[in-house]
Amino acid sequence: MKQLVESFKELASLLTQTYESECIYFVSDTEKYTFVLEKGIDVPGLKVGERLVHGGFIQRCISEGKPVVGTVDRSVYGKRLKVFVWPITEDGAVTGCFGVFAHKLHRVARAFEDFAAPLANAFPDGAFLLITDLEKVAYSQGSKKMDLVDIKPGTPFKQGGVAGEAVRTRSVIVKDLPAEVMGVPTRAISVPLFDPDDKSIVGTFGLYLSQAMATDLQNLASKLSANIQEVSAVMQEVAASAGEVSTNEGILAEKVQEVARISQEINEVLDFIKNVADQTKMLGLNAAIEAARAGEHGRGFGVVAEEIRKLSDQSKETADRIRKLTMDISDKIETINQASEGTLKQSQEQAAATEEVTASVMEMSQMAEKLAETAGSL
Repeated sequence: MKQLVESFKELASLLTQTYESECIYFVSDTEKYTFVLEKGIDVPGLKVGERLVHGGFIQRCISEGKPVVGTVDRSVYGKRLKVFVWPITEDGAVTGCFGVFAHKLHRVARAFEDFAAPLANAFPDGAFLLITDLEKVAYSQGSKKMDLVDIKPGTPFKQGGVAGEAVRTRSVIVKDLPAEVMGVPTRAISVPLFDPDDKSIVGTFGLYLSQAMATDLQNLASKLSANIQEVSAVMQEVAASAGEVSTNEGILAEKVQEVARISQEINEVLDFIKNVADQTKMLGLNAAIEAARAGEHGRGFGVVAEEIRKLSDQSKETADRIRKLTMDISDKIETINQASEGTLKQSQEQAAATEEVTASVMEMSQMAEKLAETAGSL
């Protein structure tokens, strides 16, 4: 058996040079450690001459006389250790033990130094990564754009924080923290880590992401949405005004047509007056002829007949002047009518274009709202 123990010591020396994991090789008698060889780990209490833990796995191996495998709780040595221990027997009696304590790190914690720095710098605004045990920060890694200097290994985490909540609920916790907490708006994510052997929770993996860009984008989207809503309201008012102008132009066109019809009626009345004047003049001429035939007795009647002819000529001249004026009015009405029709067409086109612009503005408003929702989900 002594030869076996010596061979174990030689093998331990070789393994410390070739085996990458943190571990401690040991030999003990029934009370204390007689040989300790460390590989990448320093554990107070696991030194040559230190007494064995009462009721621990080594004493159990001694008392039972058979190999024992188990996990030493963090409360014993400050680290979780996987122990493999075999008894040393002489003449049928157990005189001690030999074995290995392996630092029992979660596989995420074991690989942390390899992936943490590249991952932290892979995010556009930077990130901060950490691993905790059940009470404090064990590992941390900042980035060029985000480094939380107050969070470092050994720092206790708040029980009400994301890590504490992940430990308590045994579930992933995601919280958005205001700038007052971390200096910048931050999204904190904490993922519980479980022992692969007994499924007990052993710590958390944390990821802190800067939300500065997302916050700025959300604020810009909100302002854009508000401005577009204001523009939309104005465009709706313009559309309503354009519709009203179009309606008024239609009414004006109808009124112009009515004036044109009235002018036509005036011309018809003037034609009637002209006919009456021509007939009156003819009657006056006949009356003058008859007065001349009557001689002295028809002189007074001749004067009246002359006045009738004059009145007829004046009526005809007046009717011609009125006709000329109505023709001028008709020309003006035609010009106004053409202008009115053009204005009506332009008003209708403006109203249609305004409705299209309003529809486009509403679509932009919906896009701005979607942009705000997308920014909020970043």
